[in-house]
Amino acid sequence: AVARTTSVAAWFRGGPPPRHWVATLPNNYRGGALLGQGTVKKAFAVPNRTDVVLKTRVMHGGARQQTWAEVLYLEFLRGKAGVPKLHGAWQEKRSVYYVVQRLSVPLVENSEPSAAWLKTCRARPLETAVSLIEGVRSFADAGFFDAEHSLDGRKFALSK
Repeated sequence: AVARTTSVAAWFRGGPPPRHWVATLPNNYRGGALLGQGTVKKAFAVPNRTDVVLKTRVMHGGARQQTWAEVLYLEFLRGKAGVPKLHGAWQEKRSVYYVVQRLSVPLVENSEPSAAWLKTCRARPLETAVSLIEGVRSFADAGFFDAEHSLDGRKFALSK
């Protein structure tokens, strides 16, 4: 994990992209419809790809560092429960664009638990509890836990 993260840090400084990244050029990953936007980043659908989303920062100073931190976080925790797979990234005009596994169903919709999340909880209560705990633990153990922002259910999703 440390070696992978170090290779990403080197890439941020102008080095080559990590060898295991498959998305290092925008060719097959141009953004389509805007899926969502917060104060730091925005996510776009990728035309003809339902398995990934394209993410980038909103254009203001602090967002750049937070975007870099997310890319490093995703790489460091690659393969851990609750962490979407990072397919790769590229830099263009002072922005970082990165391709991440698309999780399909949000846990919360309109400030209420989503129907899909409730259905999953009822069908597999122990598994859903464990997956939620593991997802929070995966970034908390790495020092990325911020209860004020991280426990917003709109930021969590279920995989198919």
